[in-house]
Amino acid sequence: MDMDDDKILIISALFALYFGAQTLRILPTTVRLIGALGAGKVTWPGPETHDPARYARKAREILGDPPEYLFPTFFKHALGVVAVFVLSVIYVLNWFFLWMVPLPGQEWIVFGLTLLFVVVGGHLFLRRALHNATQIKGILSKLR
Repeated sequence: MDMDDDKILIISALFALYFGAQTLRILPTTVRLIGALGAGKVTWPGPETHDPARYARKAREILGDPPEYLFPTFFKHALGVVAVFVLSVIYVLNWFFLWMVPLPGQEWIVFGLTLLFVVVGGHLFLRRALHNATQIKGILSKLR
C-alpha cells in the first residue's frame, strides 16, 4: 500500500464515522415511526411535505410533479444516509480485503472521486432526512 491508499483510508474512515453517527441520530425517529405505523396511530403515507429548499420546491411546481408525502420521503432520505455510511465502511474494509483494486495510480479517480460524489449526495439526503425527522417528531409527540 502506498501513501495515497492511507489518505483514502483515513478519509473513508472519517466519513464512515460521521455518517454512522448520523445514522444513529436518525434511527430513533425511524423506530418510533415504524412503531406508530404498526400500532395504527398514524397512517401511511402521512401528510404532504414540502422540500425545504425553495428552488427545489419551485422546480417541482413548474414541472407539475405530484406532491411528496412525509413518511416515504423520510424513509427515502434516511436510506440515503445509511447507504453513504455502508459505502464508506466498504471503502474502509476494502483497504484490508482488497475487494476492488484499481489500476496503479488511479486510486484517487476510482475511490476519491466516487467517495466525493457519494458524500455530497449523502449530505443532501442528511439535510432532508433531519428536516423530515423534525416534522415526524412533532407529529409523534402529539400522539402521547
